[in-house]
Amino acid sequence: MAELAGLLRVTPGGLTRIVDRTVERGWIQRDRPPGNRREVHAVLTSAGREVLRAARPHYAAVLHEAIAGPFEDADLTALLGLSQKLLDRLHPRAAHCR
Repeated sequence: MAELAGLLRVTPGGLTRIVDRTVERGWIQRDRPPGNRREVHAVLTSAGREVLRAARPHYAAVLHEAIAGPFEDADLTALLGLSQKLLDRLHPRAAHCR
């Protein structure tokens, strides 16, 4: 959960409130690994996967309109390359997993 709070750029308390609301909606559940009571994982439920699946086309359309709409294909290719460089720098461990 601490890692997720960092990735989302929210405080641990803010993440707890977000998680509480999504647990109430049945979209995620908390999971504690055996043998480590301090660690908590947020696990997507089947209902959460369905909400995500339904939201994906709308999210993609908004992103396309806001980001991709004003650019030519060459601009988007350059933007993708720059974005990947930024991501690799922010999360160097993930860069070797691609």
